[in-house]
Amino acid sequence: YQIQEFLLSPIQISVPNMRTRYYLLAKRKPLEFCFKTSDIMEEIPEEAKSVLNSLEKCFPKTQSIADILETEDPTSDVFQESLVPDKLLKRAWVMDCDKGIYKIMLLH
Repeated sequence: YQIQEFLLSPIQISVPNMRTRYYLLAKRKPLEFCFKTSDIMEEIPEEAKSVLNSLEKCFPKTQSIADILETEDPTSDVFQESLVPDKLLKRAWVMDCDKGIYKIMLLH
């Protein structure tokens, strides 16, 4: 097998999560990767990015919660009931989420 190891943040592959993950790709010889391999990579090689970009076109774009969240009237009961409690917000730094979600949580 031809293998390549990666240490990547899921954000690098468009997943809203910040904790670094270990990825291992393997191809049965004589197949090879479309990029030069090395020890453990911490960036996606440019050659692989073009493949990822072409794959993204095959899948429908997902919406962010910010795209569908109704924030027109932050005083409405429905809006107030949906807010993250202050008790939980105090520990928001522990949450393993993309920072974009914090904008939504801090609206109140």
